[in-house]
Amino acid sequence: MQIGTPFGTITREPSWFGRVAIGALVGLIPFVGVVVLNGYCLRLAEVVAARAMNRNPEDASGIPLPDWSSEDFGALLMRGLSGMAVALVYGLPFIIIATLSSCIPIIALIAFIPLMLFAVVTGMLTSVGLARLIEHGSLGEALKIGDAVATLREDAGPWFTIILVQILAGLVASMGLLACGVGIIFTGAFAQCVVGAALGLTMAERRRKLEMSGAPIGPNSPA
Repeated sequence: MQIGTPFGTITREPSWFGRVAIGALVGLIPFVGVVVLNGYCLRLAEVVAARAMNRNPEDASGIPLPDWSSEDFGALLMRGLSGMAVALVYGLPFIIIATLSSCIPIIALIAFIPLMLFAVVTGMLTSVGLARLIEHGSLGEALKIGDAVATLREDAGPWFTIILVQILAGLVASMGLLACGVGIIFTGAFAQCVVGAALGLTMAERRRKLEMSGAPIGPNSPA
């Protein structure tokens, strides 16, 4: 997957603007909006992974984004909660270490580069965990850290690309501040959808490799 492919996956779909806009509005709902939007982006990753299976890895045009009107709001909420739980578990060691090191400025300065490297590894493991959540449909499977580490050891490249996409998407999201800050509501939702597309494309790429090797695949893997 090239770093620009997830952006094209979103913007080549004719109805992308409206569906991202709805996502931005949903994200404004107090307490549950952010969770539901997170669930939608995981659902988007699942759809992209399924549709990208029989395509050229760099040809993601024409993949439709999930239609909000046909999605189960409750299911998106539960999926979003599961995704946030995965992110919390994988990110907790980094949060603890970063918090402790920040208490002593000199240690924070010395540990800056190692912490950044640890953050990258944590981000990649989180993406693997989210992919496992989608593929197996099980929070327990997603939180098998040993299996996630093994996946990363096999081929870290695609998961590192997701980190690069997240950085670039974050820069795009920050452009919303130019519109008196209001635009970031839309660009933030767009960035989340792009990251979801990147996760789906990476899942499809991994699924192709597993099929070629004859390795077992999760029950909810893209067909």
